[in-house]
Amino acid sequence: MVLIDEEGNSIHAQVYPPVDELFRTRVKEGGVYTFSYFRVRASNIYFKPVENDQMLVFTKWTKVEEVLVVPPAFPMYAYSLASPEQLQARIDSRTQFTDVIGVITAISSIGTTQTKLRQGNSTKRTVTIQTPSNILLDVVLWSERATAFPADEVHKDGQTSPQVVLFVGTLVKSFGGMSLSGSSPCKWYINPDIPDTRKLLASAKPGYKPIVWSEGSSAAVQKEPAQEKKSLRFWISIHLSIIKLSL
Repeated sequence: MVLIDEEGNSIHAQVYPPVDELFRTRVKEGGVYTFSYFRVRASNIYFKPVENDQMLVFTKWTKVEEVLVVPPAFPMYAYSLASPEQLQARIDSRTQFTDVIGVITAISSIGTTQTKLRQGNSTKRTVTIQTPSNILLDVVLWSERATAFPADEVHKDGQTSPQVVLFVGTLVKSFGGMSLSGSSPCKWYINPDIPDTRKLLASAKPGYKPIVWSEGSSAAVQKEPAQEKKSLRFWISIHLSIIKLSL
C-alpha cells in the first residue's frame, strides 16, 4: 500500500500473509484512516513505490479506524513525477517504481508477446503519452493491467478533448529505446484533479490531435523481446491520517 497524510507525506506499507486477510475488506483505496499499533522499519531495497527511507508493517495488532469527516484539502493522490534525467537513470533498475504523467496520443489493441520469464505468450497493451517535457513515451501494460485499461472509453473521449493520464508504479525498461512497464503494481488515473493535469490540458488544447489506435509501439520500434517483471507485493494507493508518527 501507499499511504499519504494530510500534509502530503507518503510512505509505503506492507501486510504479510495470513494477516493481509484482516485488512482486505477494512482498508479501501480512497479512504482516510487512523492507524495505530504498527511496526516501522527501513524501507525495501527493491521496488520502492515512494521516496521514503522508512516503511510500515501492519500486524494482527494493528488498529484501523475510518475517518468519516475528511478535511477538504486532504491530498487525493500519492505520486512523485520522474524527470527526464531520472527516467534515464532508472533504465532497467529494480530499485524504485516510477510515476509519470502525460497526454495520451495513441492506444494499441491488446496483443501477445513472448517473454523470458514465462512460458507461452503474455498479454500486453501499449499506451503512448506525451510528457510535460514533450517526450513521447510508451507505457506497456501487461496481463490483467492490459485488459483493465479503459481503452475504448479513453479513445472515445480523446476524439474531442485531451486525455491526461497519471501512471504510478511502473518500471523503466530499455527495450524500444526507453519505455515503461506496467504490471500488477501499476495503477492509472485518467484526468486526475491535480495541478499537473490542469497545466497539461492548458498546453495540449491548442492544436490538439485526437487519440489514434496503434498496432504496437508508437514512440519507438521494439528491438528485442519484452521482459515482464513484477513486484512480489500487492500494492494500492490509499490515503492516511497519521497520528503521533514521526517519519
